[in-house]
Amino acid sequence: MIDVMTRVTIGEMMQLVLESALRATALGMGIWGVSRLARVRRAVHAWTLWIGVLAASVLMPALVVLTPRAVAGEPADATSASVVHGVATAAADLGLYGPVVGLAYLGIAGLLLLRVGIGVFSLARAWRTATPIASLSSVSVRVRCSDVVVTPVATGAGILLPTEWPRWSADTRACVLSHERSHLVRKDFYWQLLAQMYAAVFWFNPFAWLLLRKIIVLSEHVSDDAAVATIGRPVDYAAMLLHFAGRRQHTLLAVGMARPATVSLRIERILQGAPSASVGRAGRTVLAGCMVPAVLLSAFSPRLRVLDRAEDTSRVARLNTANVARLNTANVARLNTANVARLNTANVARLNTANVARLNTANVARLNTANVARLNTANVARLNTANVARLNTANVARLNTSRMAPLNTSRTAPTAPLR
Repeated sequence: MIDVMTRVTIGEMMQLVLESALRATALGMGIWGVSRLARVRRAVHAWTLWIGVLAASVLMPALVVLTPRAVAGEPADATSASVVHGVATAAADLGLYGPVVGLAYLGIAGLLLLRVGIGVFSLARAWRTATPIASLSSVSVRVRCSDVVVTPVATGAGILLPTEWPRWSADTRACVLSHERSHLVRKDFYWQLLAQMYAAVFWFNPFAWLLLRKIIVLSEHVSDDAAVATIGRPVDYAAMLLHFAGRRQHTLLAVGMARPATVSLRIERILQGAPSASVGRAGRTVLAGCMVPAVLLSAFSPRLRVLDRAEDTSRVARLNTANVARLNTANVARLNTANVARLNTANVARLNTANVARLNTANVARLNTANVARLNTANVARLNTANVARLNTANVARLNTSRMAPLNTSRTAPTAPLR
């Protein structure tokens, strides 16, 4: 019983994860296509769109649970609003391997989430041990320096600078603070943390990792635009990024200013003179509103689910009962027809045999009676003729004898002499 419940639970979990990943991927592909067609070139606009994709992807499992489901093979009236392929999606029938696959998925996801947790813990410890910089701090932004970091990073609490910051020029300080403040205003640390957690849970889906990279790159582009707008010299800012990128940073879950994986793309974009503009709260609201139809279409489209033994034993039993009832009805009808035909043939044969026997007996009796009657009549006629002939002969002989005797006597008597 426990094994069956485990399989059902793991099967439902795997199906929910797979379907959520597929729907999120479809949403991301749709937003990418729309942004390409609309030629969204400003980094802040693209960042707003992809943050919306991230938020919808994170909420996708909950949206999928609320989506009405049409189960393949189940009547339409049996559709429920509980937790199958709308996309026409479905989890594979893993049979006995379902628990193994489910535990492997949970193990990998757990390790990745543990890595994210260790990064958060390390960053929090670095922030606690950092030295506040009163000259650069303000009411809204706290700035500290630490020997743990070698490049400027933005955390959820403020900005961490390396210990060499006093030797920076005024332009460098202005660019760094403008860049990192841009991250703090948009809460990039929390969005990137959410994207990393989403990638850890959906580690098997390439779209999750592409989404994480997209969020990181776009957030850096927006902050680069803010820094370039501060000093007005893109070439000097590109050289500054190249200088910071040459330093190897310890692994910290923070928004670094010069990540080596993104620096080359960012420098190329800055030198090409990418459009720079900010978007207000109203603009972000409009962009987010444009995503609502896409989110609703991907999340609330009808779900088609193909059930399997491993993931939903109870529902399979229910469906089997309904299917068996329908099949039994059809099969019974066909079998009854065939059986009736066979039984009728056998019964007719038996009845014909019995009837023929009874009819033959009656017919023989009637025929025998008729034949005996005819034979008796003929025999009686023949016997009567023979008997009459014999009797006539005997009677004639007796009569002739009795009549001839007196005559013979009178003829033979002697004649007396005449006197």
